[in-house]
Amino acid sequence: MHRLENGNILLSHNEPPYPNRFWVLEIKPQGKIVWEVQIPGPADDVERLKNGNTVAPTGDKCTIVEVNKEGKIVATLAGADAHPLVAIKWLSSVEVLKNGNIVASNWLGHGVPPVGPHLIEFNRDNKIVWMWEDHQRAQMIHNTLVLE
Repeated sequence: MHRLENGNILLSHNEPPYPNRFWVLEIKPQGKIVWEVQIPGPADDVERLKNGNTVAPTGDKCTIVEVNKEGKIVATLAGADAHPLVAIKWLSSVEVLKNGNIVASNWLGHGVPPVGPHLIEFNRDNKIVWMWEDHQRAQMIHNTLVLE
């Protein structure tokens, strides 16, 4: 969850039974839903951009979607098809950098020998700018907080 500048809370929600439908919600502190949008896959983290759009990873869909205030997907980043030489397994969290690039956590699964980068930075043209992979230091990374 993220507390927004207006005091509301931005969070993701999976509608049971899993897997089924996946939502991003903006709620007032009292619990009233003031905005919601269905997204194509499970998001474990969401962020609101300064322009009012929202970005969310889509889990096993291996993408990051940007959704406008009207609920329309206006951009899609990452994707196993767009980056076939990179082992993108499950994008679990996103961090939007000051320069507009997005760092995604690439969760590599339960109980399997990890293969692939832990973190991937994408620019707005869907090019990979940077990756980090060190399976000696970390087996799995699910969420990150990037401090600039």
